[in-house]
Amino acid sequence: MRYLKFIYLFMFSMVLLNSCTEDVETPVLAPLEAPVLVSPDGALEYVLTEENAENPFETFIYSGAKFNMPIVSNYTIEVADLDDTEFVNKVDMQESTTLLFQSIDVKSFNLLFGLTGLDKAPGERATVNVRVRADNNNEDVAVMYSNVIQLNVTPYDAVVPPIYVVGDATAAGWSPADALPLESVSADEYKGTITLAAEPSSFRFLGQNTDWGPVQWFYDNMTLVESVPADLVGPAPVNEYGEINFIAKEAGDYEILFNKKNGTIKLTKQ
Repeated sequence: MRYLKFIYLFMFSMVLLNSCTEDVETPVLAPLEAPVLVSPDGALEYVLTEENAENPFETFIYSGAKFNMPIVSNYTIEVADLDDTEFVNKVDMQESTTLLFQSIDVKSFNLLFGLTGLDKAPGERATVNVRVRADNNNEDVAVMYSNVIQLNVTPYDAVVPPIYVVGDATAAGWSPADALPLESVSADEYKGTITLAAEPSSFRFLGQNTDWGPVQWFYDNMTLVESVPADLVGPAPVNEYGEINFIAKEAGDYEILFNKKNGTIKLTKQ
């Protein structure tokens, strides 16, 4: 009898546990309130000049996106032509951030014109749409957008300086002053054809040809290194300075497409 009572009690407990489990629903993340772009308040006039290139352009301030539970959002400021009200050809002003403000200098904002989709002639006044995009790492939650403001901006003629290739795998050797240029094809992309010697000769990329600093890119700085055919470019052995340069496994002419923003490089053997 005691054995049967134990069995009945166990079965009753399991039924009760299952019924309680079914009653508890897992919360579903849902958007409640979009961010609001509060500053600047629009209708402002900006005349950009090369003399003021390093000066602040503007600080954009916005409220945080609200969800039905605590979550960290990523915020991106989008800029589009006045007629592009749906932001089809929008440009991201800069990298996403979790901060509720973003600042940008005159030079960086000026580069948004002409190079990355906002095709306006230097000295021509343009009205652009600006909004904030809020998203997160949950793909099931819809992206939210702020209100749209308009800014009146007169850009100047912007020239994006090249980046450079240097190393004993190139004709430049290890001299920054002789480094070989990759010309800009957009604000963040650079392209050129360079003759590379095979390993053990190596190479790297510089942000300037005046010295080693302030900007260098090594193999381990990149998020993706791709070659066509595959596996022709790889990491060189770590040198005495703890640096990892690039090597080409076959000598030849390589078309190089370098994306500074995404940290990607594609080398196509000609």
